[in-house]
Amino acid sequence: MESRNLIYGLRDPRNDVYCYIGKTTIGKNRPLSHLRKSTNDNVKEWVSELNERGLEPSIDVIEEVENLDDLVGRENYWILKYKEINPELFNESVSNSITIHSLNYDWSDFDIFLKHLEDVPSLIKSIRVKKGWSQTELADKVGIDRTTLWKLETDKDYNVTIHILKKIVKYGCRGDQGGFGGL
Repeated sequence: MESRNLIYGLRDPRNDVYCYIGKTTIGKNRPLSHLRKSTNDNVKEWVSELNERGLEPSIDVIEEVENLDDLVGRENYWILKYKEINPELFNESVSNSITIHSLNYDWSDFDIFLKHLEDVPSLIKSIRVKKGWSQTELADKVGIDRTTLWKLETDKDYNVTIHILKKIVKYGCRGDQGGFGGL
């Protein structure tokens, strides 16, 4: 059976470069909707420009994602990968911050790790959720109160010390094959 959880790319037919990477849980209908009406202004303008020239974006399925919990993380992975090829990628989340919902990352590239740290609240929450812990359970493991952990997960302006972040990541990596390989 074909997966409905997809990572897709909209490719410019003039140069075969991806201009937008997206995710969907409804199969191929979502990428097609960009051709009619996109919520991303940059995509909307680009599609309109192509239409004026009698062209339209090519739509490619980049990856079928089996586990719904991994969908956002896989999208972020592909956005970062294609951002290296096309720094003008239309994905707004790349220029601001990356939301992490999956821990299936190859953290061997330290630059990618630093990009993920731009959104520490999502990193902390993704570790907790992936491990199946409540806020109280993770707070107890790290030695902070639940309210503090809640603030760390919800407020981008709330400062976390390296000591606490290191503990959270350490607990998140336990049982994995060392380092950040399991994130």
